[in-house]
Formats: sequence, structure tokens, C-alpha cells
Amino acid sequence: MKRISMVVLLGAWLVLCGGFAFAAGPENVDQGGPAVGGQAPGEGNMSFDTYVELMRTDLRAKKKAIVSKAMGLTAEQEKVFWPIYNDYEHDLGKFTDVGIAIVKEYSQNFQNMTDEKARDLMNRTLDNQAGKVKLRKAYGRKIDKALNAKIAARFLQVDGTVNKMVELQIDSKLPVIK
Repeated sequence: MKRISMVVLLGAWLVLCGGFAFAAGPENVDQGGPAVGGQAPGEGNMSFDTYVELMRTDLRAKKKAIVSKAMGLTAEQEKVFWPIYNDYEHDLGKFTDVGIAIVKEYSQNFQNMTDEKARDLMNRTLDNQAGKVKLRKAYGRKIDKALNAKIAARFLQVDGTVNKMVELQIDSKLPVIK
């Protein structure tokens, strides 16, 4: 158990330090307006969506490495686990897309937030979080059925820790509504 804790903490720290520095505001990312940093389009800057997708690809690889080390599965267990994990990450990506859209919309409105917009963003955020919980429950049951409850619980523990740390890093960079 101590090994799992250390692997998860170290891995999550590496993901956060290496993968989410962008949350502070990359200098060469164009969020749809004029070129950033005085560069013309195509001269080193990229769209916000492109940048986010590159970071997500990098994060997925790092997260998979963390999960792999923390799970400590046998070769036989891995044959069963990884296809389920890949399906989970695919399905989770849909909620991540919604979350990114919400954060993007929030960033465009936080200075002049209306009650209507705040309510909309709040409800969409809570619905998205509820959907993630439902998804985690469903995949916990799939892993339990395919392998066992201990492996399912271990996965949910590791995945939950990494996801919380990533979300905390992102949330800590968001300005408070004015």
C-alpha cells in the first residue's frame, strides 16, 4: 500500500509539474483573437484547442504510466485490464471535452458574469461532475466483474487521486468571479 501511495503521489506530481504549466497562460497560444506575442499565425503560435489537445495527449501518456506502476498487475491481469482502461479513458474524454468548454466559457465571462451565466456554468459543471461519478462507478463494476474488487478499488483510488490533482491545478489557476 505504501508503494502505491508513493507511486501515485510522485506520478501525479510529475504530471502536474510537467503537463499543466499551460494553465498559467502559454505565451504562444492564440485563443481565437489576434496573434499572441506579436507573432503572425503560423509563426510559432497555435490555437487554444490545438494546444489543449497536445497537452491532453501528453497527460494521457503520463497518466497511463502512473496507473501502470500503481496497479502492479500480472501479465494475465493486464490483458484484461488495459482494454477496459482504454474504453474508460475514451468515455472520460467526453466529460473532459465538456469541462474544457466550460472553463473556456468561464474565462470569457468571469469579469462580467451575470447571474444567468453563473447559474448556467454552475449547473453544467455539476452535471459534468455527476456524469464522471456515474462513469467511474460503471467502470469500477466492469473491472470488478472482469478481475476483482480489490483491483477495481485500486484503479478508482489511483485514477481519482490523479484526476483530483489535475483538477486542483487547473482550478487554482482560474480567477474568482468578479
